[in-house]
Amino acid sequence: MERFLEHEQRQSGSSVAELEGYLRALRARARVLLVIRAGAMWLAYAASALLVGGAIDYVLRSPTPIRVAGLAGAVAVGAWAIVRSVWPAIRFCPSLPELALRLEGRAGEGELRGWLASALELADERRHREESPELRVQAMEEALCRWKRSARRGVLRAGPAAQSVLVMSVAAAALAVLVVLEPSLARIGAKRMLAPWMGAEWPRRQLIVDLTPIEVHPIDEALPMRAVVVRSNRVVGDTPVRVEYRAIVGGEPGPWRTAMLTGQKRRTALRELGLEAGGQGELYERLIDPGEAITSAQGDEGLIEYRFFTEDDQTLTQRVQVVRPPRVIEARLSVYPPEYAMPDAERAGVVFGANIDLGPGDDARATVSDVLAGSRVELVVQSSKPIPESTEPPVWLSDLEDGARRFAWQTLGDRVRVEAVLDRSVRVPVELTDKFGFRSREESVYSLDVRADDPPELTIVRPESDEQVIPSAVVSIAAEARDDLGVVSATIEHRLARRPSGSEGAPPASEEPWSVLAEWSGAPGATGSIEGSLEVSGLGATPGDEVWVTATASDTFAAAGLGREPVRSSVRRLRIITQSELLEQMQAELSGLRQTAMRLDEQQAQLGERLRVEGATRGLAVQQADLGERVATQQGTLDRLMQRASRNGLNDPGLTGLLEDALRALQQASAASDRASEQIAQGQAEHGEREQQQVRDELAGLVDLLDRGEDGWVARRSVERLIEEQRRLMEQTRQAGERMIGRNAEQLTPQERSELDLIAERQREASRRAAEAIDELSGRAQQLSRSDPSQSGAMAEAARQGRQQQVPQRLEQAASDVEQNRTSSAQSAQQSALDALEQMLDELENAQRHRNAALLRQLASLIESLRGLISGQEGQIEALTAARASGQVSGLDSGMIRLHDNTLAVLADAQQPDLAPVRTPMEEARTSQESAITALRSIPSDLDTAGRGEQASLLKLRDALSEAERLEEKARREEQERIRRELRQAYREQLEQQVVVRDEASQLTGRALSRRERASARGLGQRQQTIHDALDDLLKSTEGLSEAAVFDFAHRRLSTLTSASAEQLGLGEVDQRAMSRMEESVALLRSLVDALAQSQGQNEFDSGAADAGGGGDSGGSDAQGQQQGLLPPIAELKLLRSMQALVAQQTRALGDAGAAAGEAGRLQEQLAEQATSLIERMQRGSGSQTPPGENPPGEQSPGESTP
Repeated sequence: MERFLEHEQRQSGSSVAELEGYLRALRARARVLLVIRAGAMWLAYAASALLVGGAIDYVLRSPTPIRVAGLAGAVAVGAWAIVRSVWPAIRFCPSLPELALRLEGRAGEGELRGWLASALELADERRHREESPELRVQAMEEALCRWKRSARRGVLRAGPAAQSVLVMSVAAAALAVLVVLEPSLARIGAKRMLAPWMGAEWPRRQLIVDLTPIEVHPIDEALPMRAVVVRSNRVVGDTPVRVEYRAIVGGEPGPWRTAMLTGQKRRTALRELGLEAGGQGELYERLIDPGEAITSAQGDEGLIEYRFFTEDDQTLTQRVQVVRPPRVIEARLSVYPPEYAMPDAERAGVVFGANIDLGPGDDARATVSDVLAGSRVELVVQSSKPIPESTEPPVWLSDLEDGARRFAWQTLGDRVRVEAVLDRSVRVPVELTDKFGFRSREESVYSLDVRADDPPELTIVRPESDEQVIPSAVVSIAAEARDDLGVVSATIEHRLARRPSGSEGAPPASEEPWSVLAEWSGAPGATGSIEGSLEVSGLGATPGDEVWVTATASDTFAAAGLGREPVRSSVRRLRIITQSELLEQMQAELSGLRQTAMRLDEQQAQLGERLRVEGATRGLAVQQADLGERVATQQGTLDRLMQRASRNGLNDPGLTGLLEDALRALQQASAASDRASEQIAQGQAEHGEREQQQVRDELAGLVDLLDRGEDGWVARRSVERLIEEQRRLMEQTRQAGERMIGRNAEQLTPQERSELDLIAERQREASRRAAEAIDELSGRAQQLSRSDPSQSGAMAEAARQGRQQQVPQRLEQAASDVEQNRTSSAQSAQQSALDALEQMLDELENAQRHRNAALLRQLASLIESLRGLISGQEGQIEALTAARASGQVSGLDSGMIRLHDNTLAVLADAQQPDLAPVRTPMEEARTSQESAITALRSIPSDLDTAGRGEQASLLKLRDALSEAERLEEKARREEQERIRRELRQAYREQLEQQVVVRDEASQLTGRALSRRERASARGLGQRQQTIHDALDDLLKSTEGLSEAAVFDFAHRRLSTLTSASAEQLGLGEVDQRAMSRMEESVALLRSLVDALAQSQGQNEFDSGAADAGGGGDSGGSDAQGQQQGLLPPIAELKLLRSMQALVAQQTRALGDAGAAAGEAGRLQEQLAEQATSLIERMQRGSGSQTPPGENPPGEQSPGESTP
């Protein structure tokens, strides 16, 4: 047994030894392969790094520091690779059990797994003594057997080591090829890579040449840096070329700057680039800013030092001098105007004086305006550096030289001085040149605007354009002259132009000399104004003629005797037309105004609809304001028409009243539109809608007014034309009768017979037109029967009178009498027809009076009815309040129904167009009443809704009452204004009659009268008595006239004067006392006419004045609610002042001449009493007020005196 065990031990030991031997040999072979692999790879990497580094350095030409750093890095990486790869391979020596385990791991699930390591472990007797020997031996033998079977199946792989050797061989081969092919480059590369400190350099690949041949350069221009690359290893245009430059100022260099140049992408012959060498090269350029470089070096001028670089070449350092071009520092101008203009130069704004600063020529100072032609100028230009002298004037002075009467120039170092006498504007573009030939860069332009001493500009400013006037017009002419230096004299001249006789189609011509209307002369001034008043009637102008108006003016140039004639303005033509043509033109403008008012009414309706749909918006408020402006603009048309009527002395009360009423309607419509705009802007839609309706009411009233005015005007004009034509025919008949009296038709000559036939033919035409006018009046009366009953009635009555008086038949009879040379009978028929036509015209003119009276009656009735409705509505509201408290609501609806029926009845009576402003709130009240009735009759009764409806009804009824009272006030005011117009016209007519009586009586003074002259004087007495009676009747028939104390006093004074003068003339006596009384009568009548003329500021004064004995507003009530009288205080005050001036004039003329002086003194005392009374009445009415532009009553104007 023991031998068996020993045998087993020997056998197991041999197995283990054999297995270990195999493993040790395997370990040694593995270490060799690892070392070969790591070493070969290390050598391959080293060779590759040397090749790649050399190639990169060849391309980049790396500087020494970079190469030293690269070498250090490569050494560090190689050492790290040895430590990490080569050294571990050399030290590879794992233990046998570890190697066995690795082998088992490579075997995976094969037959070695679990046997090699176990066999080596069981071989340790000390650790496995207790194990069964048989088992240990068996295990070791099995492991050995298994090893032998698998040991030759690729435990070790030599492939990786072979690959490493192959890589090393490739790297070594590449290195060897480089050495063989380029030994010099290989040597230089090895030195630069392995010994960078030795300074080895690659051979140069590029060659660059400087092409910047500039020695001096301006600082404000870019400096072109140019270089040519003669040799390069890059494609054309890709060689990197840079320039290094720096500024040197005062010997101190600045820092180097670098800029890259741009290639031209093509090769150019070197000779074309200015080089002597042959071949081609690549041009590179770059612009640098020398000014920036010099400035950054704290300098104004200096040097630019530069050199060019490529990747491996550079040029020598060169220098360029940098200087500043010359520039204008300032310029000074001296201007000396001509001698005649010196006194007025400053006032006229002409430039004069020495050393005027014009600046550097780049701002507003460089332009000098208002240099008078003929002025001597001296211009001195200051340069920043000296300017070389020249024998010829510089080019920039050419315009100045050409525009000068005298010219001289000189260079004085850094200044250029120019002297010239200018006749036109010149432009001086200064361009200075220094010794290097550099021109000034900054634009310095001096402009001398020379203005000629132009003739005066003369304009007729009033009238503004040619105008058509009637023969009775008094035209205010105004001219205005303007001159650059001064106007010294001006005139307004006129002459009459007529159409050549026998040529109706030819334009008017005149050969008459110009007549001076007004003239002026004085000290020279920039403007001169002159005015004059031209009475066309004094020129004998008739329709078809023209009055030419012009103006002349002279200035200081002409006054100095320099050969200029006075300047004449363009001719303003006053074309003479008939009064009928004038009225037709004005009516045409009113028709256009009517169309405009209708369009504005449509636009207002659209705005009202938008307000109801959209509500109050900002945009709608703006549009409403715009409409108000358009309404206000139309007032200009009426103002122009009123001025034209006044200028022409047009005496047509109907037309004047129409214009004033239309103007008032436009003013109220404009004001209502403004209020509507304000209300809409404030979001008050309800109030805005009410004001919009007011606008529509006023516009509708304006349209209706113009419609009715046009109808009435057309009717009156047709009758007026008949009257005018009939008066001409009567005059022609009278003249023919005086020449042909006492002969029958057979005894007349053919020419006389032809004349009578022509008159008869015209008379029959007048008869035909009279019949047509009467028929037209009847037709218009029917058309206006509903819209304007008053005017319709007047037209119907006029037509009735025309038929009753048989106007067409009488005119026809007059034509027959004329044919038979019965001129006396013809004149009788003509006079009868004329009287009938004048009665018809009076009836038509009374239409407005009847209309106003009817409207006032209707308004009075309407106001009374409205007050009753308001009282009834208030009672219903009280009943509703009581019903709320008691709860008994029965019967409330019946009261409201009665009130509603009454409201409808009042509405039915208020359908006249003039009452439209009243109907609108009444309609709203009716609607509110219906709403309240509906609420009261509902089950159960809605008392809250009924209350709101009744309250709304009450408010609307009060609004209607307010509108009715406003309309009544307006109608009363219009009626009073109409009465004042008629009163003024009556005074004017009596004034004309009194002037005629005075003028005819003046021809009978100063000598003993013959019997015939005494008869004429008695006839004048009868006419004077007629004036006296007419004035007395006027005072008695005009309601309210006697209440104006001053007017009543004036009438009493006129009654005394006219009665005394009539009595004296009736005795056939015409002495100085009678003439004085008539002169005073004329003055008083003229004062009455002037006192009733509307003056500016009167309305403002009247609006605050109280009832002061007939004073106050023109209609309306005073501050205490009392009704004011017919005449305002301003009218009494003006009349009082006129009478006071008249008495003062008489007193100065009479001195102490006995009884006459005493009478003047008594009259003065009476005037003082009237003044005191007027003051007291005014103070009682509205406090102490003085109208604008008037002295207080009792105070005298300058120039007046008292005895």
